[in-house]
Amino acid sequence: MRFSEKLNCFWLTLNRKCNLRCKWCYAQNTKFSETDDLSFDDACRAVTLACDYGFKRVALIGGEPLCWPNIIPLISFIKNKGMSCGLITNGVLLADKSYLQKLKNAGLSSVNISMKADTKKGYIETTEVDAFENTIEAIKNVSDLKINHTVSYVLTHENIDNLLNGLTVAKNAGAKSYYLSFCNPYYSENKFKHDCKNIKNLINKFINLYEYIEGLDINYRFHQTLPECIWPEGVLQNLIDKNRLVSACQVHKKCGLVFDSKLQVIICNSLFDYPIGKFGVDFNNASELDSFLKSEKITNIYKKLLLAPSNKCKDCDKFTYCAGGCILQWYSYSFNELVNSCSCVN
Repeated sequence: MRFSEKLNCFWLTLNRKCNLRCKWCYAQNTKFSETDDLSFDDACRAVTLACDYGFKRVALIGGEPLCWPNIIPLISFIKNKGMSCGLITNGVLLADKSYLQKLKNAGLSSVNISMKADTKKGYIETTEVDAFENTIEAIKNVSDLKINHTVSYVLTHENIDNLLNGLTVAKNAGAKSYYLSFCNPYYSENKFKHDCKNIKNLINKFINLYEYIEGLDINYRFHQTLPECIWPEGVLQNLIDKNRLVSACQVHKKCGLVFDSKLQVIICNSLFDYPIGKFGVDFNNASELDSFLKSEKITNIYKKLLLAPSNKCKDCDKFTYCAGGCILQWYSYSFNELVNSCSCVN
């Protein structure tokens, strides 16, 4: 039994409510609903299912999961199941160190804090909220309490020029590791939406910043969802050699599972509007979940999602590593368009 023999993480969406309004967020079209919360009982049912299926790690996501009222008892429940519990958060509420201590005491094992900008002004422009100092305090707190943590930075046209300063600010606050990624497209209301269409510009700026990032002497990983062949030769190999590159994702590897706040299975957060099944309707236990994930319907969905952007991909010796990138990119622009627009491509 198991969809994949390399199960990694079960992502559980607790809510859609959020205390920020990030302008590039994939969840904008959820309207950040204040009533679309998962019940505590359903959250425990979902965790039990994931545990029975073989997952050892749960990531709590939103919305902003810390806005969900039952998070501390849920973390305790996850711990008692023998699973590790991670939290994906904007960190605003973790400025309260005593609250963070309660989360740790309950069993919280790791925190991913999304850093929205490198200054107060930039933070307000991105999120519409004055909470930059809260995020910095949150980084200090997770460091002080020795909680495993990562500071994530979504690179956009608006913030990439300030990346070095942002990383330095986080480092000075005590950040121990970093996760960098480009802003990705998402599909909602029958439309592909992409806030970073000029990917060539972002690629070239990242390349120009690479040596400076290395000079900061920090532990970071870079997740990119594009084919390796659009990068100049050697750039990604340097990242691979230093164990800094993350390519492909849980969809390509079939190693993860995402439930939304209605216990619906979604392929990934960028496809939150398009569930493929529901706990209690399409399956009721781990065995039925496995049959569902291996069914012809789901197999065909994955086949469509895992199409390569070009026939050249399947003959490429790096295809098993990059998998041709995220298919959502190819509904934003064609492979040939991207290749031709990138002066770095041979």
